[in-house]
Amino acid sequence: MKLIFASVLSILAMAHAAEVEPNRQLQTVTPPIVKFGKDLGVVSQSSTWSSTHSEGTASNAYDGNTDGNWVYYDAVQNSVSASAGVAGDEWWQVDLSAGMGTPVVITHITIYNRQDCCWDRLNGATVHLLDVNGQDITPTSVNNVLTGSTLAQEILFPGGVPNVAVVKVVQTADTVLQLAEVDIFGYERTTWTTFAERASDGTFTTSFS
Repeated sequence: MKLIFASVLSILAMAHAAEVEPNRQLQTVTPPIVKFGKDLGVVSQSSTWSSTHSEGTASNAYDGNTDGNWVYYDAVQNSVSASAGVAGDEWWQVDLSAGMGTPVVITHITIYNRQDCCWDRLNGATVHLLDVNGQDITPTSVNNVLTGSTLAQEILFPGGVPNVAVVKVVQTADTVLQLAEVDIFGYERTTWTTFAERASDGTFTTSFS
C-alpha cells in the first residue's frame, strides 16, 4: 500500500512540474561558479626550495595572494612556491576532494607566475585534472601547457570537467617549478538536474522551487 501511495505521489509531482513549468523539465540546474579557497584543499609539492629567509612552500601558491615577487627578508611572508629542482620530476598539487570531502566540477584555472625573475622556469609546465583514483581526466581538447609569460594564464574547460579530485601542475624540464598562485574555479556536483528527478528521488513533497 505504501509503495502504491508513493508511486501515486511521484506521478502527481511529475505532472505538477510539467503543468507549472514544462520548459524547465530538461534544464540542468548549475550552481554558481566559485573560486575554491585555501581552506578547501590540501596542498603538496615534490620538494621545497628554501633560501636564507624564505621558503617556497606549496601553500604559498594557494593562499589567495597573487604577488609574484620572491621575498628575501623576514618582515614579509613570501607568497611564491618553489620546488628544489629535481630534474624532470617537479610537481605541485592541491587535493580538493580531501579538503571538501567530494570531487568537484572544474570550469577554469588561472595560473600566476613569478614576477621578479626566473619566470621562464614555468615554460612547458602542464596542468592536469585527476580523479579520486589518480587517473588523468584532463580533456585532450584543452591546451594545458603553460608558457614563461609574466601575465596570468587561464586554462578553460568548456562545460566543466566533473569528478575532479586533484589539480596538479607538472614540470618535466630540468628546472625549478615556481608558482605565485593557482586560482581554481568550479562548483560542487549538481544535486538536481530536472524536475523529474525531484519527483522520483523518494522524498515526497509537493513544494517546488
